[in-house]
Amino acid sequence: MSKALTISEGTSVSDACRRMAARRVDAVLLTDANALLSGIMTDKDIATRVIAEGLRPDQTMVSKVMTRNPLFVTSDTLAIEALQKMVQG
Repeated sequence: MSKALTISEGTSVSDACRRMAARRVDAVLLTDANALLSGIMTDKDIATRVIAEGLRPDQTMVSKVMTRNPLFVTSDTLAIEALQKMVQG
Protein backbone atom coordinates (compact mmCIF):
# COMPACT_ATOMS: atom_id res chain seq x y z
CA MET A 1 0.00 0.00 0.00
CA SER A 2 1.37 3.42 -0.91
CA LYS A 3 1.49 6.43 1.37
CA ALA A 4 -1.43 8.86 0.99
CA LEU A 5 -0.81 12.05 -0.98
CA THR A 6 -0.78 15.03 1.38
CA ILE A 7 -0.41 18.70 0.48
CA SER A 8 -0.84 22.06 2.16
CA GLU A 9 -4.32 23.59 2.10
CA GLY A 10 -2.68 26.68 0.55
CA THR A 11 -1.97 24.79 -2.68
CA SER A 12 -3.80 25.72 -5.88
CA VAL A 13 -6.30 23.26 -7.30
CA SER A 14 -4.30 23.03 -10.54
CA ASP A 15 -1.12 22.08 -8.67
CA ALA A 16 -3.06 19.56 -6.60
CA CYS A 17 -4.49 18.05 -9.80
CA ARG A 18 -1.00 17.69 -11.30
CA ARG A 19 0.21 15.91 -8.17
CA MET A 20 -2.88 13.68 -8.08
CA ALA A 21 -2.37 12.73 -11.74
CA ALA A 22 1.32 11.99 -11.20
CA ARG A 23 0.46 9.65 -8.32
CA ARG A 24 -2.64 8.26 -10.08
CA VAL A 25 -4.90 8.96 -7.11
CA ASP A 26 -8.41 10.40 -6.98
CA ALA A 27 -8.10 12.15 -3.60
CA VAL A 28 -5.62 14.20 -1.64
CA LEU A 29 -5.35 14.82 2.11
CA LEU A 30 -4.87 18.46 3.09
CA THR A 31 -2.86 19.76 6.02
CA ASP A 32 -2.91 23.05 7.88
CA ALA A 33 0.03 25.25 8.94
CA ASN A 34 0.74 22.84 11.82
CA ALA A 35 0.86 19.84 9.44
CA LEU A 36 -2.38 18.47 10.93
CA LEU A 37 -5.11 16.94 8.79
CA SER A 38 -7.57 19.69 7.89
CA GLY A 39 -9.48 18.25 4.97
CA ILE A 40 -9.75 16.08 1.91
CA MET A 41 -10.32 16.92 -1.75
CA THR A 42 -11.51 14.35 -4.26
CA ASP A 43 -11.86 14.34 -8.02
CA LYS A 44 -15.60 14.76 -7.46
CA ASP A 45 -14.95 17.94 -5.43
CA ILE A 46 -12.90 19.29 -8.32
CA ALA A 47 -15.66 18.50 -10.82
CA THR A 48 -18.57 19.87 -8.76
CA ARG A 49 -16.98 22.70 -6.76
CA VAL A 50 -14.43 24.02 -9.25
CA ILE A 51 -15.23 23.13 -12.87
CA ALA A 52 -19.04 23.17 -12.60
CA GLU A 53 -18.91 26.48 -10.70
CA GLY A 54 -16.68 28.07 -13.34
CA LEU A 55 -13.76 28.65 -10.97
CA ARG A 56 -10.22 28.82 -12.33
CA PRO A 57 -8.16 25.91 -10.97
CA ASP A 58 -4.94 27.93 -11.16
CA GLN A 59 -6.44 30.71 -9.02
CA THR A 60 -8.50 28.59 -6.60
CA MET A 61 -6.92 27.26 -3.43
CA VAL A 62 -7.81 23.76 -2.30
CA SER A 63 -8.91 25.22 1.05
CA LYS A 64 -11.87 26.81 -0.76
CA VAL A 65 -13.24 23.53 -2.13
CA MET A 66 -12.06 20.84 0.28
CA THR A 67 -14.23 18.89 2.68
CA ARG A 68 -13.15 20.06 6.12
CA ASN A 69 -12.55 17.85 9.16
CA PRO A 70 -13.10 14.45 7.55
CA LEU A 71 -13.73 11.44 9.76
CA PHE A 72 -10.78 9.09 9.89
CA VAL A 73 -9.43 6.04 11.65
CA THR A 74 -5.89 4.88 12.30
CA SER A 75 -4.31 1.72 10.95
CA ASP A 76 -4.79 -0.06 14.27
CA THR A 77 -8.53 0.67 14.47
CA LEU A 78 -10.69 -2.44 14.47
CA ALA A 79 -12.98 -2.86 11.46
CA ILE A 80 -16.09 -2.84 13.67
CA GLU A 81 -14.99 0.47 15.21
CA ALA A 82 -14.43 1.96 11.75
CA LEU A 83 -17.88 0.79 10.67
CA GLN A 84 -19.48 2.31 13.77
CA LYS A 85 -17.75 5.62 13.08
CA MET A 86 -18.97 5.58 9.45
CA VAL A 87 -22.56 4.83 10.48
CA GLN A 88 -22.58 7.49 13.20
CA GLY A 89 -21.10 10.08 10.83
